[in-house]
Amino acid sequence: MTGQPDAFVVGSGPNGLCAAIVLADAGWKVTVLEAESTIGGGVRSAELTLPGFTHDICSAVHPFALGSPFMRTLPLGEYGVEWIEPPGMFAHPFDDGSAAVVERSVRRTADAFGRDAHAYTRLFGSIAHNWPLIEESVLGPLRWPKHPVALARFGLQALRSAKSVANTFVEDRTRGVFAGIAAHGMLPLDWRPTAAFGLVLGAMAHVAGWVLPKGGAQRLTDALAAYLRSLGGEIVSGHRVKSLGDLPPSRAVLCDLSPRPFLSIAGDRLPAAYRRQLERFRYGMGVFKVDWALAGPVP
Repeated sequence: MTGQPDAFVVGSGPNGLCAAIVLADAGWKVTVLEAESTIGGGVRSAELTLPGFTHDICSAVHPFALGSPFMRTLPLGEYGVEWIEPPGMFAHPFDDGSAAVVERSVRRTADAFGRDAHAYTRLFGSIAHNWPLIEESVLGPLRWPKHPVALARFGLQALRSAKSVANTFVEDRTRGVFAGIAAHGMLPLDWRPTAAFGLVLGAMAHVAGWVLPKGGAQRLTDALAAYLRSLGGEIVSGHRVKSLGDLPPSRAVLCDLSPRPFLSIAGDRLPAAYRRQLERFRYGMGVFKVDWALAGPVP
């Protein structure tokens, strides 16, 4: 590390890199510390199958890279990010071999849901239409909303369970699609407020699109890192922080970590009540994926 940083960011996932960018843009000298040899956290790519095949290690599709008010302010295109918007945002498969496809257009998507066309349009069409009014309240810190009526209209639905919202549809295909989107929350679908996951991610398909960076998720991380460096920020990979006490004095330390590793490096500095909350935190369900090296295009 060169010089004495004003701030350290522990963890180089997208949240850590964005936090570092905010500080560096404000004139702070920032150093990001990453334990792994490659930066990015869940936004990384590697040759996992055969040479020449790039696979995303964790996240692949990034609707919030275009749907986030903050991310839209970043000049990612100047640092090599090209977005791919597929003709269908995503598809949900069913046991009979068929699939329902959600498109960018609310109308075209709704038309494929038969008797639920009007209900789908009313639900997701209204969220997509009002998204500019509520995005800062939904994605930003808690504060008094600029458009309380629009937010309240959204919130009344979002606070419900995914199961209760899915059951407002009459077609199995529509219910299945909504349940599949809401399952990204990694919580039982009869819990409140799992509907929020389905509503926000579903609306993103119509607002920003379920886009992916050309060349893999690593391109997004590399662009964030390059922009941070252009602002004077520094990134040190392969540097595992075992305790916050090992860091030199600084004005601020930000940790882009989940509860367990955060406790391991900062537990002795936390209020007892907050430490007990983190100790009780339960991680969500496990997820697996299969990476294929294809001999030809998907038919």
